[in-house]
Order: sequence, then C-alpha cells, then structure tokens
Amino acid sequence: MLTHVSRAEQARNDTLIHKAEGLALNRLSDYYGFERPEIVKDADWQNALRAAVFGAKGTMGVLNDFLENMFAEYINYATYEVEVVDHSTIRYTGTEAICNFEARYVKINGKRYFTTYSDGTLLHLSLVDTTYWSKIDLTDLVGETIEMQVLPYILEEHSGVVKLVIDAGLFVIPPTYLRTDGEARQTEPYGGHMMDLFSSNAVEVYGNQVTGAYPAYLIVEEFFGSFFPVIQNVLANSIRLEVDSRTWCVGHASIYGSITSVLNYGSVDPNAIAAVPARS
Repeated sequence: MLTHVSRAEQARNDTLIHKAEGLALNRLSDYYGFERPEIVKDADWQNALRAAVFGAKGTMGVLNDFLENMFAEYINYATYEVEVVDHSTIRYTGTEAICNFEARYVKINGKRYFTTYSDGTLLHLSLVDTTYWSKIDLTDLVGETIEMQVLPYILEEHSGVVKLVIDAGLFVIPPTYLRTDGEARQTEPYGGHMMDLFSSNAVEVYGNQVTGAYPAYLIVEEFFGSFFPVIQNVLANSIRLEVDSRTWCVGHASIYGSITSVLNYGSVDPNAIAAVPARS
C-alpha cells in the first residue's frame, strides 16, 4: 500500500533522524557533523546517527552502538547456526573455517559476547564481564540450535588511543588500472574508463567487472577519506583513533565482502560478482 504524506509532513520528516531518507538524511548528517559513508544504507545510518547524536559522546557504549549500526549489513550477513554444548561453548559444523570466528565479538539473542578460542568444531566464549562484552551463560539453551552473528571488528584502548581492529576482508582494494610512465600491463584487466555518472546505461556508470569496461577505483579512495573521520567524531576530543586491518584467519578467505565489492555489486556477500547497485 502506498503511503501519501503532505508537503508539511514531509518537511517535518526531513528534520528527524529516524525518518529522514536519502539527501535529507545526508543534510542532517552534515548538520550534526557526520559525513555519511556511501555504503551505509538509510535505516542503518539513521540508527548509527541517533546513537552518536543522542548518546554520551566519548563512551565505549556509544562507540559500540555506532559501529554496530554502521556495519549492520555485514553483521546481518554473517549470521550462522550453532549448537549450544554447555554454558560457555558452542559447536559450529558449517563450511566456514572456524578460525574466522576466534577472538572476535559475536551477538547471540541481541547481546554482545567474545569468542576466546576454538577446539575442533567447538568455539569457547569469554566468562568475564567487561565494558566491551557480556559474560556468557548459555545454560538455559544447552542442546538447542541458535543463531550467532559475527561482528567485523573489535576495539582496544591504549593510553588515550582507541584502536579499531577490523577484518581485512572489508578493505580489499583492487589496484588502479591507470598505469604510470607507460608501464607494461601484467595480468590485470584492461580498462580504467572514466565513469559517466549521468548516463542511462548502467555499464557506462559502473562498468562491468566480468566483461568490461573495468572502472577505475578512485571512488573507493574518496570513501576512505570520510570513513574513519566519521568514527573519530564519536570519540572524546582528546582521544585518537588508530585502525588496524587484520587477516583473521590466515590462509582462508574473509567471511565478508569488501567495501569495494559493495560499491560495485551492492552486496556484502564475498561471492557476489554480477549484481549492479541501484541508482538513487
């Protein structure tokens, strides 16, 4: 069913974080001092912005809420079924390498926990309460199959520095196809065409990663210019942000698609190679 609103109501909605969409939401973001990263969808950015604007700036709870909402699409994608073995142990028998789940935040029934180590198909969770995660107690769920969501980052604090340790799979950036000094091409595809952002032909706008033309990746470099500063704005003024991109499971692919893939294909699925993002 289509919902119709008056111009006055639309103008009011454009001033409310939880109702503004598209360009209106971008304007609100700029007003509050947060430049919206391109890959974050309206609903996720609404929740992230609300956490940052109305929460207590500089606290770890607000930072965690902000990051969870900003990466909500990745977190929802990385949802797995596991079996509860005992109060602090779960069993995973799926196709992903279990080392991809070690030493990271997971969410079970809406609460954040921390996985410590794996033993075969068993994954053990922390029995300690901290400001970053809750103490695990799955006693009431033993023998049941539940859902576990895996977060793409963890946080550390070091004497005035907050370190964001993030899954390296998100930041796999293909090298530019623009060559310097007439350097010979090796194995990368030919291309580097200039994108026509106003064309009605999707291939002229986005290129095509399978058949060509292969786009330059300048848009990704522009994205990184706003991605980390927006996180810094959630921290207290005297705190510095450091970012560490980490390969979580050496020898195995990341469970997440890269930000480049999201820009090209509109999907956080690491295997997506054909979808074309919708134009707004």
